[in-house]
Amino acid sequence: MRVASRRHALGDGDFYQIRVAEPLDAGRLLDLHFDLCRTDPATDMPELDEFPLSADIVARDAKALERTANGMLLAAIHDRDAIGSAVLRGGRFRRTRHVTELSMRVRKDWRRRGVGRALLDTALEAARASDVVEIVSLTVFLSNAPALELYRSAGFQEEGRRRGHLRLGDRDDDLVLMSQRV
Repeated sequence: MRVASRRHALGDGDFYQIRVAEPLDAGRLLDLHFDLCRTDPATDMPELDEFPLSADIVARDAKALERTANGMLLAAIHDRDAIGSAVLRGGRFRRTRHVTELSMRVRKDWRRRGVGRALLDTALEAARASDVVEIVSLTVFLSNAPALELYRSAGFQEEGRRRGHLRLGDRDDDLVLMSQRV
């Protein structure tokens, strides 16, 4: 899957870019992941010590996704930093190739500034342009009201919930399953 790189303006005249991740972005995307694990642990299930990740692994994954008709890794870049990412990971088998799973991350200090919407719109554009993809699915935690609002506003419908799927200390959170046909 491919999409054209795009510049997105910020209110102060500055801008960020959304593009298919390049090999040089691997370290930036890894920094984004580590930053979110430290500052917002509820955004991701694995904790830092549970999931070995390196820039080489990120780069290999991005390259593998680029070779598929139903997957891609997008990077939102401001100056030299990754401020967000979106992954479309399609089914590997003939019977599941038409479905791609979306996951997104936006750095905490960049949320509510249009980065998530721009990543989502770009991912959906790529999915619609694909000859293979018919359904985009995703999961989001029930406590993440801004993300739920974003996905609903983009046409995603709730399909179900996995109750108590995430445990944060003494609190459980439900995982909401959503999808839309493209």
